[in-house]
Amino acid sequence: MTNEEQAAFVKAYARHIAHVPREHVAAFVRKYNDGEVLSYSSDYVNIIDALSMWHEAIKFNLEK
Repeated sequence: MTNEEQAAFVKAYARHIAHVPREHVAAFVRKYNDGEVLSYSSDYVNIIDALSMWHEAIKFNLEK
């Protein structure tokens, strides 16, 4: 994800899910996209789920 895409994801996450502060979501997404090995606590499982949906939507849009 580009920085712009990451920012858009964080904004969408905050608007629709918002269980974690934006700064935490942004930091997690940045580390995730950098390939860091992360421990998935219960707070962050929702971010992974949302990222998976985000990527599936991007893939769908590119393939249509």
